[in-house]
Amino acid sequence: MGRKNGEERQPKAFPQYDEAGHVDSAAVAPLPPYPQSMVQRGDPAATEYTERYCKPREKR
Repeated sequence: MGRKNGEERQPKAFPQYDEAGHVDSAAVAPLPPYPQSMVQRGDPAATEYTERYCKPREKR
């Protein structure tokens, strides 16, 4: 589907922000501290296997 009369779409102006105040609405609160006694996730045996036998890929 083409445009009528061959008119091209005019770009809209991108809003310019003079201050960083608009960022405050998107700010994320810091994570709460977790107890150091928290159990690690994942399988320790699988992690050990990966660290022992899997090597990182070489850069080309």
